[in-house]
Order: sequence, then C-alpha cells, then structure tokens
Amino acid sequence: MVVFDHDGVLVDSEPLAMSTLAELITEAGAPMSEKDAFARYLGTGLNFVIEDTKNRIGLDLGDDFRDRFFEKLFERFRSELVAIPNADLALEHLHEIGVPVAIASSGTRARVDLGLGTTNLSKWFDPQQITTIEDVARGKPEPDLFLKAAERASVDPRDCLAVEDSPHGVDSAKRAGMQVIALTSTMPADELAGADWVTSDLIEITSLIR
Repeated sequence: MVVFDHDGVLVDSEPLAMSTLAELITEAGAPMSEKDAFARYLGTGLNFVIEDTKNRIGLDLGDDFRDRFFEKLFERFRSELVAIPNADLALEHLHEIGVPVAIASSGTRARVDLGLGTTNLSKWFDPQQITTIEDVARGKPEPDLFLKAAERASVDPRDCLAVEDSPHGVDSAKRAGMQVIALTSTMPADELAGADWVTSDLIEITSLIR
C-alpha cells in the first residue's frame, strides 16, 4: 500500500497553511515569518503549535485559535488551492495496477476532505482509508498516524511506502516501519535526508512499485 500525506504531497496547501499560521501567531504577539513557520511547524498539527508557543515563549494563542486558523485557511483553500503536479496521474496509475492507497494526515478530517474535494482527488480514496489527527492520540513525528492507516487496511507497515514532504513526516513514517519517499514540494532534499528516496516529481513513485 502507498500511504500519502495530504498537505504538500497531494495538495499544494503548505504555503497557504504556513503563511496563515505565521499571520495568526504574529497577531498574537510573537512576530513570525512564513519561512520561520515552515522551519518550525511543517508536518506538525495545531496541538504541537499551541504547546510549542506556550512552552517555548509563554504565548497563549487563545481558546479560539483553532477556529480562527481554520476559518482563514479554508477560505483560502476554496479560492487558491491546487493539486500537487502529477498527483492525479500518479493516483490513476496506482489504481490501474491495483495498488491500494491511503492517507495519513496531521490535519483534521474537514481539512483533508476540503483539500481532496477542491482538487478533485477524492475519487481515488476510500473514505475509510483516510486517517487524520482526530483518529489518533499523537500526531507526527510520532508513528501513530501511519500505524493506524496500516491497521485499518490490514496491511503490515513493512509492506507500505509512505510519501511525505517534511522531516517530521519522514520521521513518523520511518518510526512506523515504512519505507519513505520524500517529495521536495515544500522543502529541499537536504532537509529530507532521512527518507529512502527523494524526488521532485510525484509520478516517480510509480517506478518504485513492483
């Protein structure tokens, strides 16, 4: 089975998410650039962000932080979000050769559903094979999301290829026992050195499937 991350792997959402995150954290009193947000929070969930800002700099982002973040982000999804190049083609190929696919995302189910729907990629995924942060106790870089995705499909994690775009995501999949291909859609190859393979084009994952 091929287990995809969602943000930055299937949909080009990371620039939208990181700029929104940086904007809200800056408004809360801790100036942050989009570049800083990428470096610190790419591949993590909002729980990590909230805990990190509180523990690291004593900043309370407020009880309504999640609501404000998703309101801004989802508005941008509807008007700006596009699929990662060749995502549809890669998924079509995997479907044609009978390789099952799943998603393991640090985002919420609403975020993933909106991302897939907006980019017309939802047709390739069984809703039961979409695992999000709401389905596990711990997000990336813990292995829970990838382990849960494999468990749901009754597939040994060692028989899975994970596709990720962040160091946290690569670490999570490796800790779950999966081989990992890293996509340089949001970060350079040298930041993704823990992966088994690194590529700039999603269609190349099809050459790794036997």
